[in-house]
Amino acid sequence: MGTFSINFFFSFLLLAGGILTFIALRRLNRALPPDRGVLLAMAGFWIANTLYQLFIPMPLPPKLWLLHIVLLGYGVLAALAYLVSLGALRKQ
Repeated sequence: MGTFSINFFFSFLLLAGGILTFIALRRLNRALPPDRGVLLAMAGFWIANTLYQLFIPMPLPPKLWLLHIVLLGYGVLAALAYLVSLGALRKQ
């Protein structure tokens, strides 16, 4: 189960990073504003991570139950941070 999650998340980052690299290569102008694609990809990663933790939680010993909450909370906060930044760029 743990190996699957590592493969899933690493594959997500490699795929998103590869796609964004090709997009960046098409825009060789450094004066452009930050690319929303990077923020969207990272928001997608943290949303997928949060959903994964909700539906397939990491097997931990009972005494480490608090770690489930901390890791889930971190995923939620990271996703929110990226979504808020996307919203701020949208208002510009």
